[in-house]
Amino acid sequence: AGVREAVLAGVHLGGWGSDLGLGLNNLIGAILVETGIPRLRLGSLEPWELPDGFWDLFANPRLMPHLHLPLQSGSDSVLRRMARRCRTDEFARLAAEARARVPGINLTTDIIAGFPGETDDEWRQTLDFVADIGFGQVHIFAYSPRPGTKASNMPDQVPTEIKRQRSQEMHDLARRMKGETL
Repeated sequence: AGVREAVLAGVHLGGWGSDLGLGLNNLIGAILVETGIPRLRLGSLEPWELPDGFWDLFANPRLMPHLHLPLQSGSDSVLRRMARRCRTDEFARLAAEARARVPGINLTTDIIAGFPGETDDEWRQTLDFVADIGFGQVHIFAYSPRPGTKASNMPDQVPTEIKRQRSQEMHDLARRMKGETL
């Protein structure tokens, strides 16, 4: 049909096939073997969902050297409050492994500015960590409470103006990093 690129996307993409006794590697491998689609790209994958042997798949040049790993914050204390299952040291090791195993890989991420209780120091940690990793693109979201979530009832909600300022700081950093990676 002339399709030039397919993107595998979904909520918890890394868990694909667990109900079938399979894994994401099986799906990617099957697509690469059984189709002629010139390019295959992966959507967002949680850092803890990468299966064993994942990096070996990139030996096939049809699998695009791009990976979106949602970090959310570069502060371990904020990540704990978010109930994220990855710490910054683990994320940094994963990014280093990605770059060692897949030369030229473009790592992208998501960051939330102004999660409840986020201090100036925690935000600075996030800015520093994002700069250290050097993402190709950063999707930035100002935290907004969702009724019924634990975070919506947390103390120390960050004022809207501070969330805006932090979001702008991250946008500025993201633009600088993108210029450095071009």
